[in-house]
Amino acid sequence: MKKVTYSLLACLLIVIASCDKSTYDTSVITKYVTLERLGDANIVVTKGSTYVEPGYTAELEGQDVSSSVVITGTVDTNTTGIYVLTYSAKNKDGFEKKFTRTIYVADATPSPLESGVYTVASGTQRVASSGNTAYSGYDIAIYQTAPGIFYTTDYWGGYYDQRAGYGTDYAMAGEFTLNADKTLTLNSSHNNGWNDGLNSLLDATLNATNDTLRWTARYTPEGASYDFKVILTKK
Repeated sequence: MKKVTYSLLACLLIVIASCDKSTYDTSVITKYVTLERLGDANIVVTKGSTYVEPGYTAELEGQDVSSSVVITGTVDTNTTGIYVLTYSAKNKDGFEKKFTRTIYVADATPSPLESGVYTVASGTQRVASSGNTAYSGYDIAIYQTAPGIFYTTDYWGGYYDQRAGYGTDYAMAGEFTLNADKTLTLNSSHNNGWNDGLNSLLDATLNATNDTLRWTARYTPEGASYDFKVILTKK
């Protein structure tokens, strides 16, 4: 019995000796910066104009730390395209908060279709053999890249990237031509997530009176068939 007692005591001493300050009492409390975006997340500006930063706020423990916010990325308003700005702020322990803003620089040629942010309207639905799914309320950008040529961030109207939460790689982006009779012709489309595109764009029209777009984006991956009947109104 004495040998057993000594052995247990020795083991306890070894365990206690090994527990120095490097292995316990390391929990710390850190407070994150409260970082908020002012203005819209998506902004369309005209080529040749000046981009005006809508701003942001940053607070840490009740103190204004907006001066510590770092903005990465640039906007070239002399070149049509998509520009992403990232805003970030760190606390004293190096923990970061951030958000992004996307700026679309549009060709300035006058057009019946106005470049801007459009909202998916009620009546939009995905039609599939398994049934129809109604959805609305998501925002997409449409902007002119050259006279009569427009880029849309999602022919699907946010069904996968926003509604399903898959992210922007699963939007069906691309270009279309606005014809003289206010119909639209599909020029290109591509989905980065699944590395494919639309089969066709049907019944695509612009009602310039009320800034409403309608189209059916047909997508038939691997034998399946989906029609995205999208209605868009200017935001």
